[in-house]
Amino acid sequence: MARTKFECYLIFFMSLILYIDTRSLPISEYSVKVTENQYSNEGVSQLGEQKTIYQKKVNNVEESNVINKEQSIIKATLESNIRNSNVRPGQTVRSYAVSITRNGNNFNGIATIDLDLTEQTRDNAIRFNILDMNVQSVKVGVLTDANAINTNFNINNNNLVIQPSQSGTRFVVIIEYTGQLRRDGNGLYLGQYDNSDYVAMNLHPMNARRVFPCMDEPSLRSRITFTFNNMEYETMVSNSLLQAESQTAFRALETPSHVWGMVAHNLVSISVPVGNVIIYGRQGIGNQDAQAAAAINYYFNAFYEWTQTSYFQIVNEQDNRLHIMAVPDINREWYALSTICIWEPYIFMTTNHAVKQRKIALVTIAEAMSRHWFGYVVYPENWRHQWVVTGLGSYVAYDIVREFQTSSDPEENANMLDVNTIFTTDIIQESLLQDAYSIYDPLLVGNNIFQNNAVRFHLNSLLKYKAPAIIRMLSGVLGGDTDLVKNITRALIPANHLEAVSTQSLFNAVNSVFSGNNILNNAQEFITNWIDKTGYPVIRVVHRPGGVQVTQEHFSFTTSSRPSNFRIPLTYTTRNEPNFNNLFPSEIMDLVSVVTTNLGEDDWIIFNIQGQGYYRVNYDDVLWQRIINALQDEEQREKIHPLNRASILDDALNLARAGKLDYSIAFEIVLTMELETDYGVWKTFVRNMDFIRKRLMTFANDNDRDSQAYAKLLEKLIVSVEEKLGFEPQNSDTAMVSLTRALVMEHACVSGYEPCIAAAVDMFYDPNNDGEVNPEIPLEIRPVVYCTMAREGDEEVRAALRRRLEQETSRYERLVILESFACSEDAAFIDGLLADTIAANSPYVIEERFKIFVAVASSSFRNTNRALNFLRQRTNEIRNMYGGGEKLDQVILIMAENAVNQQIGEDFTTWVNSQPVINNLEDSSMVAVKARSLIAENVSWKNAHLSNVYDWVEQNNGNTFLVSFALLGLSLIVTIFNN
Repeated sequence: MARTKFECYLIFFMSLILYIDTRSLPISEYSVKVTENQYSNEGVSQLGEQKTIYQKKVNNVEESNVINKEQSIIKATLESNIRNSNVRPGQTVRSYAVSITRNGNNFNGIATIDLDLTEQTRDNAIRFNILDMNVQSVKVGVLTDANAINTNFNINNNNLVIQPSQSGTRFVVIIEYTGQLRRDGNGLYLGQYDNSDYVAMNLHPMNARRVFPCMDEPSLRSRITFTFNNMEYETMVSNSLLQAESQTAFRALETPSHVWGMVAHNLVSISVPVGNVIIYGRQGIGNQDAQAAAAINYYFNAFYEWTQTSYFQIVNEQDNRLHIMAVPDINREWYALSTICIWEPYIFMTTNHAVKQRKIALVTIAEAMSRHWFGYVVYPENWRHQWVVTGLGSYVAYDIVREFQTSSDPEENANMLDVNTIFTTDIIQESLLQDAYSIYDPLLVGNNIFQNNAVRFHLNSLLKYKAPAIIRMLSGVLGGDTDLVKNITRALIPANHLEAVSTQSLFNAVNSVFSGNNILNNAQEFITNWIDKTGYPVIRVVHRPGGVQVTQEHFSFTTSSRPSNFRIPLTYTTRNEPNFNNLFPSEIMDLVSVVTTNLGEDDWIIFNIQGQGYYRVNYDDVLWQRIINALQDEEQREKIHPLNRASILDDALNLARAGKLDYSIAFEIVLTMELETDYGVWKTFVRNMDFIRKRLMTFANDNDRDSQAYAKLLEKLIVSVEEKLGFEPQNSDTAMVSLTRALVMEHACVSGYEPCIAAAVDMFYDPNNDGEVNPEIPLEIRPVVYCTMAREGDEEVRAALRRRLEQETSRYERLVILESFACSEDAAFIDGLLADTIAANSPYVIEERFKIFVAVASSSFRNTNRALNFLRQRTNEIRNMYGGGEKLDQVILIMAENAVNQQIGEDFTTWVNSQPVINNLEDSSMVAVKARSLIAENVSWKNAHLSNVYDWVEQNNGNTFLVSFALLGLSLIVTIFNN
């Protein structure tokens, strides 16, 4: 009887294993074909559903304190399969001992790997991920290395395949191999600057396989030790302390491979902003660390307060210092413990620095520090769950920057950044823009992802914006005086300390601190509603007697209107009872809602207060006109929160772009910009109107039309900026005013607005040193002054800029000059500039090369065409010299965004459609196919709208609203009267 019961249990659990294993295999399309859509969009995978069911069971069991044997076995089986490897199911590595010996620009490696195989898979070959390395020999021993013997191996599809001659379930594998020190910031690489260099190791997200044979997946923890020989630098630091009496071997830590890092360098200690935290930089840098040191000091304590987890107690054996490197050449995300590498222009600031640099640097530093907790302390179970780590990490980083840039002293506060505005415009609005394209997938893709190119695209594109935007919206829905996201973080991190997290892990943390409020009972259901579907909704607000009716539909640039079932947090305010500070929703809307409110004849109602909800708002014609009337009235306009003025403009222009709103209404809102001076609104304007401006200018060129039509329109839109801010900075300027002036000037000068160009030309030359660049040009407007002169001038201007380049001690100011060269319209010069970025003796560091290309591709349609030709002809060199496949992916997407006329689009499509041996795209082909679709979507807009938009712009160059009403508002007025 006992044997029969045992056999039944065995059959049951073997069936369960087979059932789950068949559902955790990788999807064939990842490794075989390039498709438009790389992931399933059907929500969580069946394996994820199994885990959810299991979690519910565990919760019930914990509540009743009853855990029987069957449930324990189910738990172990499910967890085993959830963490099963893509490269070799049934194989688990206990430990890696990796020894790296530098040999010039190459390295020799020995990896000693202790591993287990399951009884069911013991006869299958041992497999490891491997990339760009040559294996010299493989030895395999059973249980220990004492009986290790030479064993046959082969490399197949970037897998090292080993078939032991002995039988067993536990082996020690010893692999000798060689590789090259890379130059792109991935894996083990050689960084270079001035006449010096350094060696660093960055394994995130899938670069461990470039350094040692491994199971390179985020959930696979192993005990790892590293030894680095012959590095020949004064200092070498890594995640952990050095082993006793060793200067080369670091103590073991149990981690996934992708969070290990190392830096061997001769950089010097610049400052110690807080105990045991050291900033390093190049020799000779002085007076550029003060702002970074102050920020790091504040952030270090703030992250402890946020997470309730002490940095220096993350794990035993970690280095007892935090080493922050201002690296001169590489810009990469860094997840390793005890070390952070930040590109020098994004950390070091001169005493008098540009506010724009501070805006970039303060966020970059905060996000880099945040990754120790969100990325190391907790890391994703699979890359499909990275949205949890990125979303929380970025949200917390921005919140800490906001606190750092807030003062109770009004005078001091004037010099600080409005981080809430920056988050709304740079994160939420940018995400809404990108998410309207069809090329992006849900935050939580339907199946586990393992393929390098799919992981790169998922981690480096929309997710960076959408994940924190959704977390921000969640914080508003949960409500209360305390930010419950902080409590969620404090629940998540201790419960999953040094463990892989999934979406369910976040749900567990949310449910532990939130039991419901008057609008929401189930937070898990609410979050799921936003992460497992593509895109987002637009709500339609229609005026009705006694209030308004609100409905929703899916929003995108290309698909026709279709039903949508998002759970939307509605916030609104009215003219009669304006309240733009209450961000707590009035309700969570499903398909339709009726809002009861008494609106007078001219009263407006505005939804989505401060633009914090992840959706757009469309109104009927009557309500749009009331909002327009308010925006046209200077007194009424000021009563509307700047972020709502920004979101109204953003929604209107994007609704028109998608064909859901007549451009006549959107442009009526654009015309009200003549009263605007706020940074957030102008940032929104520039993002949206740049899309139109670039295409209008190519349209005018291709059709022999007035190329100044847009500049003439802009002349009346920047009236308030010219009158109240001017083109010359003042001592009384606040930080946000400085950002606004620079933003508007850059847009105005590139649009051909003559007063802006004249102001830039007038400032360029030094009045006391003929022919030299004026060193007193205010830092904030140097980019527009340099760019304008490079575009308007000749070799004499470029020579002056080169001389100025040699004098710059700030790497950020150096970058400003290099990017300004890209504004030139001299074809031979631009071709030479691009060629220099891939030359073996390039005068530019690796990140500068990438930035120069991006600046060229974005500067004008002529330069976009030159950049595309360069990309098509020199794809391999660009990949190798700009930073590998990740940077090539970004280059491709930048090209797609700037393919503003038909010829560029056709040339790009022809290149992508050509044979792989011709286009040289390799593993960037997936992104190229997506970019091709993005271009097609923009071409559809061009065919549907561009000619009419140009006609509107050409006809509306007068100086009053009356003209625009007469010419373009007639149909709107007729509609209103008919209603």
